[in-house]
Amino acid sequence: MKKDTVALSETKTLRLTSFERQAEELAKRRVTYWPAFFVVALALPFYIDVGSLLLTINRIYLILVFFPAIIGWMFGKAGPKRNTDYLFIAFTIWVQIALIAADGFYISIEAIGMFAIETLGAYFLGRTFVRNKHQFRSLIKTFMCVLLVFLPFSFLESYLNRAVMIDMMSKVWRTLPGVLLDREGRWGMRRAQVSLDHPILYGVFCSFGFSLSTYGLEKKKFGFVSGLRGILAMACTFFSLSTGAYLSIGVQLLLTGWEFVTRTIKKRWNILIIITICIYVIVDLISNRSPFQVFITYMTFDQSSSYNRVLIWRFGTEQVWRTPLFGIGHTGDWIRPWYMSPSMDNFWLVLAVQHGIPGLVLFASGALALLRKVGAVVIKDPEVANMRLGWMFAIIGVFVAICSAHLWTTAYVFLMFMLGSGMWFVDHQDDDTAQVENIEQPSSSLKKKPGNFRPASRPLAPLVATKSPARVKGVVR
Repeated sequence: MKKDTVALSETKTLRLTSFERQAEELAKRRVTYWPAFFVVALALPFYIDVGSLLLTINRIYLILVFFPAIIGWMFGKAGPKRNTDYLFIAFTIWVQIALIAADGFYISIEAIGMFAIETLGAYFLGRTFVRNKHQFRSLIKTFMCVLLVFLPFSFLESYLNRAVMIDMMSKVWRTLPGVLLDREGRWGMRRAQVSLDHPILYGVFCSFGFSLSTYGLEKKKFGFVSGLRGILAMACTFFSLSTGAYLSIGVQLLLTGWEFVTRTIKKRWNILIIITICIYVIVDLISNRSPFQVFITYMTFDQSSSYNRVLIWRFGTEQVWRTPLFGIGHTGDWIRPWYMSPSMDNFWLVLAVQHGIPGLVLFASGALALLRKVGAVVIKDPEVANMRLGWMFAIIGVFVAICSAHLWTTAYVFLMFMLGSGMWFVDHQDDDTAQVENIEQPSSSLKKKPGNFRPASRPLAPLVATKSPARVKGVVR
């Protein structure tokens, strides 16, 4: 009699746990709209002045979510804490120290506060509020809707030589100014900026959408609809007429082609890394120029632009070795010939010049650690595996592109946000999801009892924490 009582209690515990796990899975599918609203905020060019601060819509949004996102991460709502989190925190702290050392406290007080909001606020917004495939899919769909709105405006801006969207929105509220209006465009067209600060930022921003849309919204294989989404992202990127943005798309296309051709090879990504290193060594041996100079020469629109980037690399690296620890800050100037512009078209080099070598090392270490972690996770769910490919291809493409372009404001914030939005791949577990989805599902290996029209169910022994698997098996039998 006692054994029957225990058996009944075990069966009850199993059923309750199954329903609890099912409810937990349904709760995970609830989409949080904070990331989606943020993507929309990035596309709005409005701003307000608060003293000497220029607050755009996305900056205001990040100020509002800064503490909820970080507090959520601290209390475990973003899963286990990772080394990448601490590296980006250390990077932010170092930049603040470097700015104070280079510019002085009173001059840099506003800059260090805004830098922390744009770096950590954007990163932890994605880190805390994008935690599963349902939320990630919602993020991609919102981003593609933004690009769909951008496309006609970018076309009109390029051929009418006028910032159409900014001009329209300026009638409602103060907007960011149009740029390059008095300069000659490329191929007879104006470089579109749509609603972002600069055509370079607009192009890099749109280039994220290629891999995210072609892979991130596919549950099985690459199809016709995913190809159309990729064309949408490429078209938006095209009207920026930016070398860096084109380079990002080109790298993503190469990675996509490599994945398609070598999809049956297990170590295909290690092979690609080895091939890349070999190409670099061969170019270094047979050319009288450095591989970077050769790379820049063939990845720009004209010879003058490529030569300018070579000079930026030369004089920029010399400046790094002059101020290797704290850099020159935001108010300092780097030593260069009089005929060179103060702008520096290399994000990685800017980090080292402005914030010293430690700033570059911390940021690069955090990004590479994240890519390595995400790439090492074993994922069996084909939809999640495609999402991972799309995210990694987009991030790698942008990382290569910013070797010849600088990121600031909107594009930088979106990069940090996307880095945070990819951490959930590390915490993804296929087995738990499969168990919950298979609750009360028919099992062909179990026999049906006569007169029982309900299919037999396979027991989920791991769901019971208080009883041993052997006893649970005996109860069901």
